[in-house]
Amino acid sequence: MFCLLPPNATATRRRFWSMCASHIPLGQIPTRFAEIPKDRPVVVQCRLGGRSAKAVEYLQSQGYTNVRNLTGGIQAWAAQVDPSIQHD
Repeated sequence: MFCLLPPNATATRRRFWSMCASHIPLGQIPTRFAEIPKDRPVVVQCRLGGRSAKAVEYLQSQGYTNVRNLTGGIQAWAAQVDPSIQHD
């Protein structure tokens, strides 16, 4: 899994995102997208899903075909899947 980690992420968010394989802020994706694998599924996430949707669009424009946005971001995931995740 690939995750976006905004530069202003709180410690709580960092704890959740520590499970992810990569942490690349949205603004760094154009210079670091080569670090993101093309040979396996990639899920991009952020707090609400907006930044990650932009990242997915960019990655698709660079030839990524197996990349998805975590719709609604970590807040939706916490509300619908795992309420134990803190998402301040």
